[in-house]
Amino acid sequence: MIMEKFMAMGGWVDRVMTIGMRGLCSLIARGFREWKIDRDLNIPREIESRGVMDPDVLPYYPYRDDSVDVYKAIHEYVSRIVKHHYEKDGQISEDTELQNWREELIKTREEGGCHIMGVPGDHQLGFTNVEEIIETLTAIIANCSVFHAAVNFQQYDECSFPPNYPQSMRGVILRDKRPRTEKDILEQLPNKETTFDVVLAMRMLSTKATKSLGDFEVRYLFDPSDVEAHKEFVEELKNISEKIKKRNETRKCAYTWLDPEIIPNSVAI
Repeated sequence: MIMEKFMAMGGWVDRVMTIGMRGLCSLIARGFREWKIDRDLNIPREIESRGVMDPDVLPYYPYRDDSVDVYKAIHEYVSRIVKHHYEKDGQISEDTELQNWREELIKTREEGGCHIMGVPGDHQLGFTNVEEIIETLTAIIANCSVFHAAVNFQQYDECSFPPNYPQSMRGVILRDKRPRTEKDILEQLPNKETTFDVVLAMRMLSTKATKSLGDFEVRYLFDPSDVEAHKEFVEELKNISEKIKKRNETRKCAYTWLDPEIIPNSVAI
C-alpha cells in the first residue's frame, strides 16, 4: 500500500519531485545497468574503489569506520553457517536448489529473473565454492540492512528542510552559475503544501519499522552450530554498538545510523 502511494503514477513522487515517476524509473534503470553485486555491495571493496579506505587519505569518514565493522560481522556469521552446511565443494555443485537460485539472480527480467550482474560464480557451472556463496549472501544481507540504514534513516534530517535538499524546484530550472539573490532562491523552492508533503513522507521513511539486525522476527535455523553462530553474531554486534557509541562521543556530529541497535534486519517498505 505504501509503495503504491509513493511509486504509482500520480503518487507522491509525481506530486513532490521535479523528476517525477518516469524520470525516477529512468534513473534507476540506468544505474541498474552498471550496478554489480560483487563490487557495489561488498562494502570494503566499494569504499576501496573510491580511494577512501585509508584513514590517512580521509581521516573523518564515519560511514567507512562503522559500516566495515558491521559488514565483517555479517561476513563472519554467514561464513560459519555456509561452511558448516557445505563442507566440500562437491556438495555445492549437487545442490540443485542453490544453483537454481543463482540462476534466477542472473537471468534477465524477460526470462523471469532478477538480471543482477556480478553474482559470484561461473556463468556455466554456477556456484563452485563456499566463498562465492558467502560473498553473495553477505552482500544481500548487507544491502538490506547496512546500506539501507545508511541511506534511509537520514532522509528526514537531510530533506525536511527544503533549502538543504529540495525535492522539487519551481519555475525555470537554473542552467548557469551567475549570482542569485535570496528572492531568486525562495522563488525556486517548493510551496508550503509540497513542503508539508515532503516532511511527512521523510518522517515516515526515516522511521524504523523492523527489529534490529540479528534480532530476527522468525527463527529458521535450529542446527546447534547455526544457533551458536547466531549467538556469537549477536554478541559481536553488541561489541560494535559499544564501539560506535564511544566513537560518537568524540565525533563532530554523532553518526548513529550504523549502530547495530539502529540497523534493521531488512527493508520495511
